[in-house]
Amino acid sequence: MTDQELLQIIEKAARDKETTLDLRNNQLTRLPEAIAQLSHLRDLNLSNNQLTRLPEAIAQLSNLRDLNLSNNQLTTLPEAIAQISHLRDLNLSNNQLTRLPEAIAQLSNLSVLDLSNNQLTTLPEAIAQLSHLRVLDLRNNQLTTLPEAIAQLSHLSLLYLGNNQLTRLPEAIAQLSHLRWLYLSVNQLTRLPEAIAQLSNLRVLDLSYNQLTTLPEAIAQLSPLSVLNLSDNQLTTLPEAIAQLSHLRELDLSYNQLKTLPEAIAQLSPLSVLNLSYNQLTTLPEAIAQLSHLSLLYLSNNQLTTLPEAIAQLSPLSLLDLSDNQLTTLPEAIAQLSHLSLLYLSNNQLTTLPEAIQQLSQLEKLDLRGNHLNIPEEILGSSWNNLGKPSEILTYYFSVQTEEQQPLNEAKVLLVGQGTVGKTSLVKRLIKNRFEPISAAERGIALAMALAVLIAFIVLILNPRSMNGNALAIVRFLASAFAGIAGYLVSGDLGLQSSIPFMKTKTQVKTTGAFAAFVLVFILFYMGVPTSEIPQPTPTP
Repeated sequence: MTDQELLQIIEKAARDKETTLDLRNNQLTRLPEAIAQLSHLRDLNLSNNQLTRLPEAIAQLSNLRDLNLSNNQLTTLPEAIAQISHLRDLNLSNNQLTRLPEAIAQLSNLSVLDLSNNQLTTLPEAIAQLSHLRVLDLRNNQLTTLPEAIAQLSHLSLLYLGNNQLTRLPEAIAQLSHLRWLYLSVNQLTRLPEAIAQLSNLRVLDLSYNQLTTLPEAIAQLSPLSVLNLSDNQLTTLPEAIAQLSHLRELDLSYNQLKTLPEAIAQLSPLSVLNLSYNQLTTLPEAIAQLSHLSLLYLSNNQLTTLPEAIAQLSPLSLLDLSDNQLTTLPEAIAQLSHLSLLYLSNNQLTTLPEAIQQLSQLEKLDLRGNHLNIPEEILGSSWNNLGKPSEILTYYFSVQTEEQQPLNEAKVLLVGQGTVGKTSLVKRLIKNRFEPISAAERGIALAMALAVLIAFIVLILNPRSMNGNALAIVRFLASAFAGIAGYLVSGDLGLQSSIPFMKTKTQVKTTGAFAAFVLVFILFYMGVPTSEIPQPTPTP
């Protein structure tokens, strides 16, 4: 968009007293001072442009409520921005800001401030004066500390601090009494302050990808917590007090160094998702059976050798991931997981499957690859995205188990010999258990020869003068020979060797049939075509 086009849009919006103006995706590099004319504007979208600074005139937008400046190239904000006193939502994400002006504190009505994906290393103490702030997004910056003054944001309910360089949290964070969502993933935290227990309204706590080695006992006081993500830390144990998180629905402990689970975990009765993948667990406590609402259980990449029979009590379970462990058997009780639809058992040491596994009628995916079950890849599936049908896998496995174990005797047979002696018939009898005394090829030859004889006879009957006596003799002999060959090929189908005493073999029958056909056709041609009607060659003097 050219400067002239932009001025025309601003002038028209000013004349029409527009309250909303969308200028996103226009490759704007600057805003004209004329922007100050938009005194009625309440919503201004300048996202996805190339702005490097804002004009001081922006302060004249006294009625502005929402200002979107995301995805530009801003490095600083003008002090004048503080004069937009009615601003409620300010989006500055995906810019190049390295600091915030102290004057930002004067935006006393601000409720949403998005500063994600910038280059901030510190926050001004003055940020504490944003007394109506509910959402503060500081993801993907370079913050190493938080100011104690952040505690004064008493209305804050959502705080994003992921992907920074925080090594600790200030004790003052405990004063954020309305905080419901706290995201601290991908930082360098090694411990949590005991004061975190005072966040009495916290519902979601994400501490993934840090360097935590322990959890404070005080975490038990976060009783409203429903989601706790502790994945990718260095935890070796869990405090018994975790059992007091009586509203917890999702617990992610994957990628830690846990060797055991406390029996107290059984008290987390509302838990529906439990991820324990990539730890060092060798056993599961029987008490896990008390997690009566559990639907997703991830246990892959541990060191489990057995499953407790009590696992059968997890009746709502729909997904069970046990891949990459050291299981050698499965309990018969697994059949009681009647809602199980996804069962992953790849890369274990299973040598047998319990017959009861066939009762898992809801199973949609079954991964048994990488075990010792002697099931071919064509049945199991070649990859996770191309697994075989569970019903077909189990049917194959158990059908093989029930077959009598007999030695497989194999031999290679090479049949050689003259043509028309029955080699093809023998092969078909061996392979398809079907006997054909005469092959299709032989039938075709016999039919062709018989047809040739018939045509020759008809031609001679209808037009006897078309051939002299010598030619007739030749035709008569060839026709008789063709008939004899056809008779030899076809007579083997008659089965006369069992009904005529002097014919003991099929060869005798075929020879007799050939002779009879030869004589019959010879006589037929001899008697059926009167020689008197055939022109005789004139003798030469």
